[in-house]
Amino acid sequence: MRETRERTGRLEFQHRPSGSALIERVWRSRSRDIATMTSVARAHWDFVFWEGPDGRWFHLGGERILIPGYADAEAFVALLVRKGLLWLRWA
Repeated sequence: MRETRERTGRLEFQHRPSGSALIERVWRSRSRDIATMTSVARAHWDFVFWEGPDGRWFHLGGERILIPGYADAEAFVALLVRKGLLWLRWA
């Protein structure tokens, strides 16, 4: 799998294909001085996590879960499938 890094203005982007059949591409962006972001992309569905000063945790079904990082997006989606919160519907 090939990772791509790009810089557009003050934003830095990284994206990579996924080895999971459930995820086409994983991407992240960062900036030191931009507080808002708009993403325009073709997607079937998105998960967006904004990491703030309170940490990287959220609660899902009464369980405290670490917000996934760039490297472990596939593990997060697999967790959602195991919990029955995400399922596949093949056309």
